[in-house]
Amino acid sequence: RASLVELNFLHEARTAERFRENFANEPDILIPQMYPKMSTGRVLVIERIFGHKMDAFSCAEDLEALGFEAVPLVRRLLRIYIVQAYVHGLIHADLHPGNIFLLEDGSIAMIDFGLYTELERGMQNALFRMVLYRSHFKHQELAEAMLDMMEPTEHADPLAYRKAIVALSKQGEGAPITEFSVAKSLQ
Repeated sequence: RASLVELNFLHEARTAERFRENFANEPDILIPQMYPKMSTGRVLVIERIFGHKMDAFSCAEDLEALGFEAVPLVRRLLRIYIVQAYVHGLIHADLHPGNIFLLEDGSIAMIDFGLYTELERGMQNALFRMVLYRSHFKHQELAEAMLDMMEPTEHADPLAYRKAIVALSKQGEGAPITEFSVAKSLQ
């Protein structure tokens, strides 16, 4: 079902317009103009973006060679995710480097709005609590926030799940994020 929605370009144009409205007050974030009157379910006409696709950069030096600073760029990208998740609850679900452009003036453009998700306020709050508790190593509270995000089945074991999350969270305590591996922790 999601694939059929993703392939309907008129639906994508409506979603892109919602993102344009959400980021209207962010001068350094561009959502291209959609032209629904010239589009169909199989053809989408949008404003042309002139810039560099983010997947063209493999390191900070690549950015700096073109006159861009990596740290401010990362901050703007992080702000995009935060605004989507915690302010609007409308999240671009396919925001990989090929769908992000760095424009000559340093602003960021996003494209391809066929996949998205929406978070209800309760889910936004649980996600926020999850990030907050993980960053402060509050393992029990993290497990509770994660349980709040789930809809348990009749066979679910919340106590076992809580213990597993606490154990996994404790393994990463004190280590740099670059050294934390969920895959290794689950072995």
